[in-house]
Amino acid sequence: MRNNNTKRRNGIIAAALGAALLMGGGTFALWMDSANLAGGSIATGELSIEQSEDPVAAYDMSPDVVENSENATNLFNTEEPDAVPIQDPASFTMVPGDTIALKFEYTVTLVGNNIAANLFLDGIDGTDGILGTSGLDPAYWNIGYRVSIGGETSDLIDYTDNTDPLNGDTPLGETAAAGTPVVLWLIVSFDEDTTATSAQEDMGLTINLVDASNQVSLRLQQVRPS
Repeated sequence: MRNNNTKRRNGIIAAALGAALLMGGGTFALWMDSANLAGGSIATGELSIEQSEDPVAAYDMSPDVVENSENATNLFNTEEPDAVPIQDPASFTMVPGDTIALKFEYTVTLVGNNIAANLFLDGIDGTDGILGTSGLDPAYWNIGYRVSIGGETSDLIDYTDNTDPLNGDTPLGETAAAGTPVVLWLIVSFDEDTTATSAQEDMGLTINLVDASNQVSLRLQQVRPS
């Protein structure tokens, strides 16, 4: 009798296991396969600005010099000549009443479906700017700039700080994808009304545009498209 009960119990267990396998109760017999991702990639874009020379050219824009020079040229598309080329900028020394223009050329590259960027000018204003670090009295000096992006030159703008983009409310975008030429003109003027003692002290000094502690720079900053 005991053998019959044992056989019956074993048969029930075997049947239960078989039913469990049929219903997916066991994992060791289920099939599985996989396939790797193929052909998918995500590429990043590019944002860069490079300067060609330092500076490319310099011009004397002092009105009396321009008026009396046979080499005067039309620098900013004015009706009359407005500048005289300076042959050796490194040896040129300024005196009260002088205005000079320094030309710097850059190439801007922007690559990306949603790329946009603004240009900023850093390192001029305040005691930490080039006038302050050069020991010059800012009361008798003025630094303005013009900027040309893709060929169109802006009006003369007095430099105040580095919070406003040079190109206004319209950031550079896809038009710069292939490398957009950017020309920065720094216009430096030494006021001729220099009767104060402090102005007389502005002799034999150097305005260093590439001072190691505070280099003037053109900054390209990404912004999100508006």
